[in-house]
Amino acid sequence: MATNNLSSSSLLIESMVNNLGTVTMGQIHAMFPKINAETIQFYIMALVKKQRIRLIDGIYLVPYVKKTADIYMAKSVWIMIDNLKGKHIKDEEYQLSFAGETPVKTCFMLKNTLYEIIPLDKYTINNINYVAEKDRFRTVKNESEDLVKYIFVIEDEEMLDRLSAYEINVPYVIALTDYRVPDEMPIIQYFGEN
Repeated sequence: MATNNLSSSSLLIESMVNNLGTVTMGQIHAMFPKINAETIQFYIMALVKKQRIRLIDGIYLVPYVKKTADIYMAKSVWIMIDNLKGKHIKDEEYQLSFAGETPVKTCFMLKNTLYEIIPLDKYTINNINYVAEKDRFRTVKNESEDLVKYIFVIEDEEMLDRLSAYEINVPYVIALTDYRVPDEMPIIQYFGEN
């Protein structure tokens, strides 16, 4: 497919949208702080005009073939950005992030560790069982447990109590988020770093 004279930064933004499936305009700004806001806006609008990505509700960027945004994905991307900030990564290293297989929303690599982000609420808390099953499978295959770390994303403190009922024997951290404005970094508190 021809790139139609898109800049390398435009192609990097398109790649992020395609890899993750849903990101917000604010997340693109946070991922590429060296590019000024007007230039990012120009790149995004050029990609939208060329029907390479779609802009939904003036906030969410999705691959052009998608018609809806995945809000849980957007929330997970904020957690990824928060974990990568200050790590002096190159813009291209964001390409090491991608959408996961359900119930994992987002995955990213950092220092030879794969981080898998799983949003949880009262309806999806049993997704903890997915992690336990995957860990048992990894143990049977004799894979190192240091290669994967889970980040469970919750939005209320009541979920901390509910999670304590589960036996979690994998490296994990719980991220409690105050996610009010989709296009701004939420307040994030981390618990149970293991």
